[in-house]
Amino acid sequence: MHALQPEIFTNTPESESDPSTLTLETDTELSDIANTAGNYEVIAIHFNAFADGRGFSLARLLRERLNYQGKIRAVGDFLPDQMHYLARCGFNSFALPDGTKQETAKQCLKAFTEAYQISWDRKEPLFKRL
Repeated sequence: MHALQPEIFTNTPESESDPSTLTLETDTELSDIANTAGNYEVIAIHFNAFADGRGFSLARLLRERLNYQGKIRAVGDFLPDQMHYLARCGFNSFALPDGTKQETAKQCLKAFTEAYQISWDRKEPLFKRL
């Protein structure tokens, strides 16, 4: 279903300090990175609070407007219950917050087998696919 199989890390991977990784805050303007995003293998989006939905939008814009094909990693304060929705917005890598078990994260990614709405990697809603 998704272009890349999700990666799940139990802590922030060492690649966060790697020059091939760009770390963004959720309030980053797409126009600020439009010309350079494609130069990075990984774009990590840091969530300061699990209730901040701007990171979801930023990932979706990276996929749809910039056609970014690399890994988009969620880091910081997000909930395992949000992982399915993060994946639908374009995230395919997750640095789990402290205390989150990897098995829980895997189950949350598989929480739903079908979705009604379109997503970055599925352009038709369910009623058109049936």
